[in-house]
Amino acid sequence: MSLFKLTLATAIFSVCLPAAAEAATPYSSASKKAYARLKEIDTFCWDMHESVNSKSPVYSFRVLCKDRDADALFKQLLKEARLAGQMYALCGLWFTDPVAFAVAVEPYRHSKEQINVLRVIVEAKEPVSEFVEHHGAAAVRLNNNKDTCKAWMKRNPNAGGMEYDIIGGGLPCAMRDDGGF
Repeated sequence: MSLFKLTLATAIFSVCLPAAAEAATPYSSASKKAYARLKEIDTFCWDMHESVNSKSPVYSFRVLCKDRDADALFKQLLKEARLAGQMYALCGLWFTDPVAFAVAVEPYRHSKEQINVLRVIVEAKEPVSEFVEHHGAAAVRLNNNKDTCKAWMKRNPNAGGMEYDIIGGGLPCAMRDDGGF
């Protein structure tokens, strides 16, 4: 190998290796912390006022939503997390991969398990199947992952309120977008 080719190869490797090392660990420090919080959480906390508190699960969910690798993070979270963390993963997948979401949510629609849910200051156990899919007339059903709860309200002025669940997109939208508005 000539000296020129050796020098050129060295220059290419010196530029490419740091980029390859960076690509191997793509998650930011904030995303790693957020992932760790959601992975270990035992209660699904739904308090939009806590979205600015860096220790809250809503904040952690939003951090993962903004990560360039959100889809991979939510898919991994679904595999590794406790039940409450799996619900956050489903909310994320609703945005990042609707096809994978439709497959992943199916077993939860029929689950007999109970999940701890904290809504502002009220904590209660709910059947996972009802948490994932509400069957009432006021159940928010967004058209797709670009739709909003505000648009749904305009389309359904006589719904008699709003019931958020995961399968219809209301809860994912609310978690990501301050109540979905």
